Amino acid sequence: MSSSFVRKGATVVASSAIALGLVAAGFVAPAQALINADSDASVVGYGDQSASYIANLPSAIGDHKVLDIAVGNQASYVLRDDNTVTTTWPSSADPAGYKLLAALNDQFDGRDVVDLEASYTGTFALLDDGTLVADPSTQGGAGFAAATDGQHFDAVSAGRHFALGLTDDGTVRGWGDSTGTAANGTEGVELIAAGYTHAIGYTTNGALVGWGNNSSGQLTFAGATDVIHGRAVTSLAAGLGISIALLEDGAVVVWGNAGSAYTQAIATALDTHDAVAVDASNSQVFVTVDDGRVLAFEQNPNGNQNLATEIAELTDGRRAVAVVGGDIHTLFAFATPTVTFASNGESVDDVVLSANDSIAIAGAGLLGGVAYEVRWDETQVSTGTTSLSGVIDDEADVTVALSKGAHVLTVTVGDNEFTQSVTVGTGLTAATPTISGTARVGEELTAVKGAWSTGTAFTYAWLRNGKAISGATSATYTLTSADVATQIQVKVTGTKQGFAATSKTSVKTAKVAAGTLTVGDVWISGDNVVGETLTANAEGWSPVTPKVSYQWYANGKAISKATKSTYVIPGTLADKAISLRVTGALKGYTTVSGSDGGNEFVERAQLQLDDYFVAGAPAVGKTLTITRANEGIQTASVTLEYQWMRNNEPIDGATKSTYKATKADVGSYVYARIYGSRTGYVPVAMTSYYVQIYAAQVKPGTVKITGTPKVGKTLTVTIAGGDPQADVVYIWTKTKGSTTSGLAYMEPTYTIQPEDKGYTIAVQAYFSKSGFASTPVTSKSTKKVAG
Repeated sequence: MSSSFVRKGATVVASSAIALGLVAAGFVAPAQALINADSDASVVGYGDQSASYIANLPSAIGDHKVLDIAVGNQASYVLRDDNTVTTTWPSSADPAGYKLLAALNDQFDGRDVVDLEASYTGTFALLDDGTLVADPSTQGGAGFAAATDGQHFDAVSAGRHFALGLTDDGTVRGWGDSTGTAANGTEGVELIAAGYTHAIGYTTNGALVGWGNNSSGQLTFAGATDVIHGRAVTSLAAGLGISIALLEDGAVVVWGNAGSAYTQAIATALDTHDAVAVDASNSQVFVTVDDGRVLAFEQNPNGNQNLATEIAELTDGRRAVAVVGGDIHTLFAFATPTVTFASNGESVDDVVLSANDSIAIAGAGLLGGVAYEVRWDETQVSTGTTSLSGVIDDEADVTVALSKGAHVLTVTVGDNEFTQSVTVGTGLTAATPTISGTARVGEELTAVKGAWSTGTAFTYAWLRNGKAISGATSATYTLTSADVATQIQVKVTGTKQGFAATSKTSVKTAKVAAGTLTVGDVWISGDNVVGETLTANAEGWSPVTPKVSYQWYANGKAISKATKSTYVIPGTLADKAISLRVTGALKGYTTVSGSDGGNEFVERAQLQLDDYFVAGAPAVGKTLTITRANEGIQTASVTLEYQWMRNNEPIDGATKSTYKATKADVGSYVYARIYGSRTGYVPVAMTSYYVQIYAAQVKPGTVKITGTPKVGKTLTVTIAGGDPQADVVYIWTKTKGSTTSGLAYMEPTYTIQPEDKGYTIAVQAYFSKSGFASTPVTSKSTKKVAG
C-alpha cells in the first residue's frame, strides 16, 4: 500500500524528500513529488523479481529522470521528467513491456503532476492546480467522478479497491468500496493513508480517525495514542491489518496486527537514529532512516518482527529517496551517489596543478555514517565518515611528493569508488589560447584559454591586425564593422602568486567577413483605399537596426518618387495592387531587404459633395448661379458637371454653372443636377435646391439704419421708395471679422445688447409681392457698437 500526507497551512511536499534531509544535501523536492528532477535517481523492484512489471522499469524510464513512482496490483508506474506517466505491464499489444498512459496524460493539459498514486483498480494523478484525475481505462474506482467533482485537493492515497482524497479545506473524499465511501465527508483532517481494507487519518486537533476493517485492531487507537503521548504525527501509512504513524521526534508507532512488536523492533533497529519516512506492503513495514537506509520488518507466524536484511543489498551504498509498497512487489528509488573534484573553485579537468594547490572533494547522495578513504594513486591521503545527510566535505593537497605528470585521485565510499585524473606541473604552466566563434561582424568571439595552472588569474586583450583594440579586455569580443577584412587575435595573460606573469597569444582568425543582417517582419498598415495613407512597418532587425529605405510598387512596378515610409494612395492606382520593399543597409553588414507582397487591390474612394443652392433673382432675364454651401465634406479637386432642370425636365443647352431665366420658365421650378467625378473615386450625383421663376422682380426701396450704435440704444430701419404694395421682412445681423451671426427677425427695430459690443450691425430687407420674385436689399453696416 502507498502512503501520502499533507500538513495543513504549509507547502505540500513529499514526505521522503523532507524527512531525508535532502535540502541539506542540495536536494530540493518539488510540491508532492517524491523525487527531485535534479536528482539522477534509479528505481529497483523488490518482491516477485521475475515479474516483467519490475524488469521493464529501465525501458519505461528510458533517458528520462524519475519524478515519482507508484505500485498497483501487477504494474509499476513512473512519472517522468517530461510530465508523462508510463506503466510496466506488458501485453501482446505492448511487447516492449511498458506503455504511456495516454488517456491519463491527455488530461494534464499543460499542468504538472505533483503526486502519482495507484491502487488495485485505479491510477490517480494530483495536478499542481489541485485537480485530481484518474486513468479512465480503469474508471478510477467506483464513485471517483462524484467524489472529486468541483473539489480542490491537497493529497491523495490509494488502497486496494478504494482511494481517498484530502481537499484543501481538510475534508476527506472517498470512492471505491465501502471503506472509501465511509470516509467520505470527514472534516478537519490533515493527513491520510489508505491500506489494504482500511484507511486512517490524523486531524488538525491531533486525533486519529479511521474507516473500514478493524479485524486486527488497526482502527483501535487507544493504545497507539498512549504511545504517541502528545507527540505530533508527521506521516501516516497503512498496510494489511496494521497502521503506522511517524512522529515529529523520528519515532515510529505501529498498531494492529502485532503492532507493539513492530513498534519495539523498529525502535531497536533505529537505535540513536530517526525515522524520516514510513510505508507498508501486504507483509512488510518499511522505515527510511535519517542516514538514507531503508529498514524492512517482516511478520512471522509467531508474531515476532524480524529485519529483512535483503533490502540492504538493494541499497548498495545509495541513499533512498522513495519507497512505495504494493500487493506483490515494492519499488525503491535511490539517489545516484556523486563525488566532485575542484581546485580554486574550478573543475580540475584540463588544468595543471602545482605543489601549493589543493583539491576540494564534495560528495552527495551517499548513505550517512559510511567510512570513506582518499588516495593519491595507491597511497592513502586521508579517511573520514560521510555526514548523516550523506555528504562528504574534504580536500586533498597536491604535495611535492607527486611528480610532474598524470596522477589519479580516488575516493572510496563503502563499495563505491570515484576517481579523478589530475595533471601536476612545475612553475606556472601556460597554454596557447584559441578563439571560438565565427569571424563575422556581429558575431561574438570567445577566448579559450586552455589548460593553465589552477588558481591562475587571467586578463585578456583582443588584437586587430596585431594592434590592441581599445576597451576589448574581456573573455569575449563582439566583432564590429571596423573589423571587416581584418584578422583578430587574443592575448591571455596569467598571474599567480609566487610566479612571474606569463602571456600567450592565439593564432589569427580568418579575415572577418561582413555581418549577416536579417529582418523579421515587413508589413503595410492602413486602409487600401484611394486617398488613404499607407505606412511601412519593419521590425525584428538583427543583430542591429540599420539605416532603412523604402520603395512602393503598383502591380509590381516601382512608383516614381514613392520612397518614404508613408504613401498616400492616388486615384490613378485604383484597382491596382500596392506592395512594399524595405531595405536595410549598415556599414560592415550585407544589405538585406524584406517585402510585403501586396495581394489586395486598391479600392475606389466614395466621392462626397456639399449641398448646392440656386443664387440670384428668380425672374425672367436674371442670371441664376449654382452656389456651394461650403459644408466642408466635399472631396478636393472634384470635377463638376451641371444640367439645369425645369419642372424635372432637362433644359436644352443649360449645362454651365449659370443660367439666365427665360419667359418659358415663368411659373416653373428651376434647379440643377450636379455630377461630381475624380479619378479613382466612385462618381456621385446630387440635386440643388430649387427656385420658382417669376416674370419680374418686385421693385425694392432703399434700406437704411438710423440710430446710435451703442449698447442699450435702439436701431430703426427706414425705407425710401420701392413698390408701395410690397411686403417687407427684416433680418438683423452682426459681424466681427469674418464671423456673421443672426440677431432678430421680422421686426423693423433692434435694441443693442451688451454682447453686441465691438460688432457692426446690418439689416437685410426682403421685398415680396404676389406674382413677383422677391428682392433682398442689405443696408450699410453701422460703425462698431460702443459700450
